[in-house]
Amino acid sequence: MAVSNAVSTTSFQIHDIISHALRRCKVPPASIDAERFEACQHNLYLLTSGLANQGYPLWCLEKTFLAPVRGQSLLSLPVGTVDVENAVLRTVTIPTGTAASSAGGTAANAFDQTLTSACTQTSANGNISLTYATAQQIVSVGVMSFTDQTYTLVFERSADGGTTWVTAMTLSAQTYSAGQWTYFGLDGQPSSTTAFRIRETGGATLNIQQLVFGTGPADQPLSRLNKDDYFNLNNKTSQGRPLQYWLDRQRVQPVMNLWPVPDGNFYQIYVVRHRHIMDLGVSTNEIEVPQRWYDAIVWGLASTVALEIADVPGELISYIDARYRRALLEAQTEERDNSPIKYGPNISIYTA
Repeated sequence: MAVSNAVSTTSFQIHDIISHALRRCKVPPASIDAERFEACQHNLYLLTSGLANQGYPLWCLEKTFLAPVRGQSLLSLPVGTVDVENAVLRTVTIPTGTAASSAGGTAANAFDQTLTSACTQTSANGNISLTYATAQQIVSVGVMSFTDQTYTLVFERSADGGTTWVTAMTLSAQTYSAGQWTYFGLDGQPSSTTAFRIRETGGATLNIQQLVFGTGPADQPLSRLNKDDYFNLNNKTSQGRPLQYWLDRQRVQPVMNLWPVPDGNFYQIYVVRHRHIMDLGVSTNEIEVPQRWYDAIVWGLASTVALEIADVPGELISYIDARYRRALLEAQTEERDNSPIKYGPNISIYTA
């Protein structure tokens, strides 16, 4: 008997979820009008949003770099952040080299580790590069624009001093605010890089205040303070190497309050954040859940919309809700990374 020889290639779209949820409520497909379909979309959004209150789905853990500058204690996390799971202070080594600009400006200004000058190019789609005397492994890139700009950047590395280039990372167009760091992590880069550059591809003219091509990252865990401990700090403006933070969970964007306040301009805060499931968008999109969650989502939507449809029998509502709770439990039970758990009992107080 033939099989498809395909795994996880079936597209299960948002309108499919809605259709099956209504069928489980015994609602005829012919009765699904625009108003009822929109109500289902709203309920599906509420359902996926509410999953954030039941622990974090593993696929919604996201690594993010935050970039404080000297004297700045408040760091806003991206919109959609639910909580911070881990945070470390990352420092990198910044190797020196020979700077070059393909489109005018003073390239060395972008690497002088001061915030008083910039490499301002004179034509579009240029690049700024650094060539090293010895091979490096570039694992972190920081970009600080001199003015508010929208760049579409590509990071490229070379193993032959800049004769041939290989793409290390391609970025979509995004805004770079003046005087603010934007950091990117480069995983799995080779240690044979003898030249590295950023290149604009979207038609903008680079106006770069500072660039960091970092090697040898060193991470130090940041301790999380509760609200009372943070407010009881004697001097909240004391500057130094950040060691702790209080997470102020605001409505739209949680804010990290760092302490001590950073005393330098080249710190990186590397965060693993729990974010919300992506918004639904149009009905032909797929929902941002893994395949193993599909059945739970369909039952969950059926359980929700059954309460808003007048002709669904009460006994069916109870049955649908029970099936949803069963499917949700199965999905949540499997939501684990299967890593080993290590226990370290301390019996020193009994053996001293």
